[in-house]
Amino acid sequence: MEKNLSYYENLLPAVIHVQIHQEDDGTFWAKITDYDGCYTQGNTFGDLLVMVSDAVFTVLEIPEELRVFLPHYLPKKLVEELKRHELQKQFNEFIAEQIKGKQELQFTK
Repeated sequence: MEKNLSYYENLLPAVIHVQIHQEDDGTFWAKITDYDGCYTQGNTFGDLLVMVSDAVFTVLEIPEELRVFLPHYLPKKLVEELKRHELQKQFNEFIAEQIKGKQELQFTK
């Protein structure tokens, strides 16, 4: 019986623990500590982010053709910062729309 996408999605842990190291030449490597012997590398930090998810997918034997449909791992602080920037952008757009062409705004306490 062929396993479906939700089967593989359920294999993925919600959180993984990753030790990241930068070499003198600027390249990166990482150890995914949740899995014995699970290491990966990247020329840039962005490359490494992609490769961390790929390493987990490989350990869990997730077929290549399904990997693009599964969530990828990112550092929690990065995700929080991206969300903060998106909220700030939405707030700025809202404010710009509110004051568009107006000379006077009503303020409340």
